[in-house]
Amino acid sequence: MTRRNNQTGSISRHRGWWVLRYREASAVGGVVKTVLRARRLVPVDSQHKTRASVRQLAAELLQPLNRLPVSPLGVTTLKTSLNEYICHL
Repeated sequence: MTRRNNQTGSISRHRGWWVLRYREASAVGGVVKTVLRARRLVPVDSQHKTRASVRQLAAELLQPLNRLPVSPLGVTTLKTSLNEYICHL
């Protein structure tokens, strides 16, 4: 399972803050699951009145996530990997 490339997320206003919502693959109990994350960007003020004004900040935040795909092998535990290896012998 590899993640889609170049996700842009969703930018919205929440309680006076610009908030970025995006999906991230994470290991939960040795299984890779897609989790919805939310992160505050900046407060809504005179410099950041519109979504377009914070879109660049969101792109910078998502850049590390978009750089490399996440594979299940990269997030499995050593114990799980050894058990699978021993079962295949």
